[in-house]
Amino acid sequence: ISWHLIEVLNPKIPFKRAVFNEITQNAIIESFNNPRDIDMNLVLSQETRKILDRLVGYTMSPMLWRYIVPGLSAGRVQSCALKLITDRERKRW
Repeated sequence: ISWHLIEVLNPKIPFKRAVFNEITQNAIIESFNNPRDIDMNLVLSQETRKILDRLVGYTMSPMLWRYIVPGLSAGRVQSCALKLITDRERKRW
């Protein structure tokens, strides 16, 4: 989210990222007391997951609907892992 905000707002002042894993007063105060820089490796890995989800997950979900349960999603990481396993199994047969 922070990277997207920076891209849209283009701030002229220095910026940091507040990171917290729970929504409690202590966690939020702690995150503002210890801000971080934006880690572009994390940004790029998220963008990669999004692309892979669209390439693999969106094509696999309709197969899951047809053969397993209607409305079932292939997910994100699961989509790529399932694709790799499926490809490997096809080579065996």
